[in-house]
Amino acid sequence: MSGVHGGVHALLKKAAPSLVFVHCRSHLLQLAFVKASNSIVKIKKVLSAVTKLYALFAHSPLRLNILRHTLEAVDETAHKLVQPGESKWLSYEGSIAVVLKHYAAICLALEAIYVEAGTLSSNAGGLLLTLRKTSTLHFSVVLQHFLQPLARLSRTLQSSEINIASAMFIARATTASLRDDFDINQLEQKSDDTKNAAIQTGVHMEQDDISRGQKSSVCLKYHKAVVGNLEQRFSDEVSNLSEVCSKF
Repeated sequence: MSGVHGGVHALLKKAAPSLVFVHCRSHLLQLAFVKASNSIVKIKKVLSAVTKLYALFAHSPLRLNILRHTLEAVDETAHKLVQPGESKWLSYEGSIAVVLKHYAAICLALEAIYVEAGTLSSNAGGLLLTLRKTSTLHFSVVLQHFLQPLARLSRTLQSSEINIASAMFIARATTASLRDDFDINQLEQKSDDTKNAAIQTGVHMEQDDISRGQKSSVCLKYHKAVVGNLEQRFSDEVSNLSEVCSKF
């Protein structure tokens, strides 16, 4: 569709040069998130772990049964893991939300699977070691901070009840909010609360070799990457035209 030489929009512009190509706004949002996340190794590893976690349980009724019973025993409720993916618009928001909501129970389920030494015990053990790290939990909380407003924006951009000018206004407002409303101390407190709750449930959380200062540095870099990619993706000619139109 968007190829500059053989794409549909390029072919149409040969016949009508004044046409303006409108790249799907939700797709731009997904591209901005994926590029920002892939640029920060620690964040990329957390997303990879979430993907592996879904894959571990997705095709095994036995492991799913262990997970469900553990969720019900620990949290008195069970939610299905959400399949994440770079091609599924902001699907990571649902994935991260479920993992954080049931963090302790998921760790205990992985431990049970690992102890039973099934065919995928090594995978379960590797994921368990990853989730036990306080840095994994911390960066998951940071991801959720960005994913929640981005997911709301994605749903707004896909709504049939809003025009492009209004959508771009909301997109820029969301970007500005993410740029200005970023409290590392608040995120650290939320991470500590989730960690302490997991410890009380019986999870052996491990303090890895990443210091608080290093975590803050990674978070600041990710914050800059997310905001920078959003500003870049939503500063195309369509966004600029929408801003002009909204003033008339």
